[in-house]
Amino acid sequence: MPPALVATLPPIVQRTVLAQVGPAEVVDAVRDTSSGKVVYKVYFRDSEVFPPLYVAPDGSVLNPDLTVAVSAG
Repeated sequence: MPPALVATLPPIVQRTVLAQVGPAEVVDAVRDTSSGKVVYKVYFRDSEVFPPLYVAPDGSVLNPDLTVAVSAG
């Protein structure tokens, strides 16, 4: 993950991204609240292998419809 993008994500979200995709190259990471919830959307250089990753503030991995795919707890 480029250092500038790492700084924009909370530590727990950073850990989730690294646990899910390891060293995959991140090209963008955004904090989105358009759904009424905070969701971190992480985009990767190789989008065919690594589709966008949606992460909740507690580190849970979310499906694109924002339901929980993998609970942080």
